[in-house]
Amino acid sequence: MKLKFIEQADEKDCGPACLAMISHFYGKKSSIARIREYAETDLYGTNILGMSKAAEALGFDLEAFEIEEEEELYTLKCPFIAHIINDNGFNHFIIIKKITNKYIYIT
Repeated sequence: MKLKFIEQADEKDCGPACLAMISHFYGKKSSIARIREYAETDLYGTNILGMSKAAEALGFDLEAFEIEEEEELYTLKCPFIAHIINDNGFNHFIIIKKITNKYIYIT
């Protein structure tokens, strides 16, 4: 199944947009608006706890953890959602689509 791109409604919707794409990938389609409700997204966006609540509401079993070593990335099944700090110092959610020896492909 192909990962369908779902655009964020605004700058605070990166988490819900990522979860909507993952949901679609696994056949559990849900809108960004519904995910925002599940995640209790506010004016500041969605936090990790909110993402966890939304994922569980959609029927996903999930695990949140911090990657300590780069090699750990190669053990994960793609696609998955990653929480990062972007170049501007802001929290951001992305999807890791594929990992090779040379590149990490993101959405």
